[in-house]
Amino acid sequence: MNATGDRLREERRQLPEWQRRHYGLVADDPSVIEHLPGLVAHDEENNITGISLSDQVGMLQAALKELAIKTETIEAEIATLKQTGGTIQ
Repeated sequence: MNATGDRLREERRQLPEWQRRHYGLVADDPSVIEHLPGLVAHDEENNITGISLSDQVGMLQAALKELAIKTETIEAEIATLKQTGGTIQ
């Protein structure tokens, strides 16, 4: 280990717990491999090396677009129901 790494780790330990938490995907998690195989990066020998962040950004952007469309559709349906006094089945 080098001095810079040691210094950064020590600075991180001094942060409040809520600032030390990190969330993300683990490349060799079976659910990631099964459901998001395109995000898993491999080396020349097909060993898992991590998550492809550029692919992850694209996948998340596509998911956000899909959710935005669904949200707009639901909001429009709710507005129509409110105007017509309809009920949700």
